[in-house]
Amino acid sequence: MKTKNEKLSLTLQLLTSFAIIIILMGVLIFIFEDHYINVIANDSKGHNENLKNAAEHFNAAAIVILTIFILCAGWLQFRDLNKTSRGDFLFRIDERYGQPEIIKARVIIHKFYCLTYHKNIDCTKHTQIIGEMIYRIKFNPYKASDFIALLNFLDFLETISYFANRGYISVKDLNELTGYSIKFYYSVFTKFIDDRRNKYKSDKYYCELQKLAKYIQKNNPTVPPFIETDK
Repeated sequence: MKTKNEKLSLTLQLLTSFAIIIILMGVLIFIFEDHYINVIANDSKGHNENLKNAAEHFNAAAIVILTIFILCAGWLQFRDLNKTSRGDFLFRIDERYGQPEIIKARVIIHKFYCLTYHKNIDCTKHTQIIGEMIYRIKFNPYKASDFIALLNFLDFLETISYFANRGYISVKDLNELTGYSIKFYYSVFTKFIDDRRNKYKSDKYYCELQKLAKYIQKNNPTVPPFIETDK
């Protein structure tokens, strides 16, 4: 994978090349048009008007061609820059997802998953059981560090959901990066989220994660765990 400096260097090279091409085209158009003007000025055979019209037509055509080229080249440059920016954004999220404090929370959740799993358990019911275990940690003074790790992870999920909901990164890419676990994590944190909202009388808490989870549910309605979606 390219480093940030390599990406920046490549971007600068592309922008420099684009600028040079535009300048060269402008110079060529100026030289060619200037040639027409000189011919018109030196013409003594009464064809000035025809040559003038030809020069005007050439000038108009050149402007149209140059404008189209600038728009196309600019769009290609923007697309490449946008792709690079999104890739860098995902890479940073991936790094954060693998940080020790996030790993700690994921380990706690997986431990609860293993302790409560059996082959006939309903997936949606299973996440509710895990959610109860997560919620109880909040009141255990001996599990304070575990609770803070889980809360930090929940805040992280809310942050990346915010960016996905606004198109900074695609939901598909984010879901793949997290192992298609966004909806699962929302489900196991639902009881804690509901408690926080009821306590402070506000539905704003973790609304971005909820919105993203519902979007994923609507686009994958047959994949558990199942969550309620807006009608």
